[in-house]
Amino acid sequence: MNGGVAQSAEQSAHIRYVGGSSPSTAILLFKMLIIYPKFKKFVKDNNLISNEDVIILAFSGGKDSVTLFSLLKELQKDISFNLSLAYFNHKIRNDYSIEEEWVENFAIRNKIKLYKGNAPVKEISQKTKKNLEETASRLRYNFFDSLLAINKINKIATAHSMSDQSETFIIKLLRGSGLRGLSSIYKKKQKYIRPLLNISTDEIFDFIQRNKIKYYEDSSNKELSFLRNKIRHTVSPQLKNIDKNYQDRIFNTIENIQVDYDFLLSLSQKLLKKASPYPKILRKDILLNLHPAIQNYIIREFIKEIKGNLLSISSQHCFEIIKKLKDGAKGYALPGLELKFHKNFIFNKKQEYNSYNYIIDKNTTELYLKEVDLKVKITLHSQYKDSEMNDNNIFIDLNKIDLPLNIRNASKKDYYQKKNSPLNLKVFEVIRELGFPYELRNLVPLICSKEEVIWCKGAIKRYELNKESTKLLKISFENNNLHLNEKIIEFLK
Repeated sequence: MNGGVAQSAEQSAHIRYVGGSSPSTAILLFKMLIIYPKFKKFVKDNNLISNEDVIILAFSGGKDSVTLFSLLKELQKDISFNLSLAYFNHKIRNDYSIEEEWVENFAIRNKIKLYKGNAPVKEISQKTKKNLEETASRLRYNFFDSLLAINKINKIATAHSMSDQSETFIIKLLRGSGLRGLSSIYKKKQKYIRPLLNISTDEIFDFIQRNKIKYYEDSSNKELSFLRNKIRHTVSPQLKNIDKNYQDRIFNTIENIQVDYDFLLSLSQKLLKKASPYPKILRKDILLNLHPAIQNYIIREFIKEIKGNLLSISSQHCFEIIKKLKDGAKGYALPGLELKFHKNFIFNKKQEYNSYNYIIDKNTTELYLKEVDLKVKITLHSQYKDSEMNDNNIFIDLNKIDLPLNIRNASKKDYYQKKNSPLNLKVFEVIRELGFPYELRNLVPLICSKEEVIWCKGAIKRYELNKESTKLLKISFENNNLHLNEKIIEFLK
């Protein structure tokens, strides 16, 4: 079969069929009990599947996915959920059309819906100069993600086993990964579930043999040119000789690592919001005052926010960014992204912020400046307190200035006349003196009366109030990211 063969053990008596009348899914009732209770408990303990779920099983036809299909069909007797299959053809092996035909026939025999996708993975890998396994995984998951948008599908089940998780852990360990890499495979992450994660390959193979279940053997699983296969066929047997329960030990270690990683990730995401006074901009002073472990997490999340992914980004890149910042560099080039460092800001060199212009009239009570992620509240007052006056609260005397007002970004035409001075200054120059580079100047909002600039944060304040002012308009800029509690910074150093 050109590298692929349909595997089947001898048929046996006392057989009942699950999911159709095909011998390929024949399951001995008493032998199902060997693995099913463990599987069912894992699913329920981790809340992987609920009533009314619409689940797609990522199906390759191999022994893992065929086993998971059989167990899920049995589970439908305890939990009411919809099940279908999704097959992605990587078109790598010579027998890829034979494998696809086998999967199609399996779906027909078992009367189950099958979604199919494909891509010339090897060609794409060569064109993009990316690792073959990495490219295959990315394209496969892109296909699965596309399915989540249709037919009310809410979960994708993959057939990763405990052995897969152990192999992934060892691979990441050999590559010098941090907690993120060593977290390996999660039992549940977003809309992906791994119901087989507490079951080893030995248990799966035993289940297949005992129940005479057919599956499609991927011949590439034996090729030692792949690192995973080297570990599976050489390293794992040696570890089993040392401790037959080594996979359980690794499983427990990974669960501990995942708890630590999830905490640090959650903390870094919260701190990133605090260290980002504006969308997709990071404050250098806050970042460098944090502990190195937190710095790396924040940088990774920041890069992910800008790029949309972390492809080709390693921990070494994060260390280099910190080093460059401390050395006073002006920027750093990453795969698919060039960061610029300017005074206290870290940002994407190609980042653009759209122009904006919002109107405040007598009926306006609040605005949201989406371009700069700022909320604005507008209220009327008859008096004010000096303690309320700061860069985020502006009081305007409506006896001196008429509505409407505008909140907008600066333009080349904007000038500002300093108090008691005949000189007119470009507002762009004022913004530059505040530390904002050319690329970020739209982030600084102006308040204007007609064409006159009457306020610019930290620099321009026209028409000062006096105690006799009784008709006041208070404009409050609210951005939860503007300040970070100093106690938090001190604690995390």
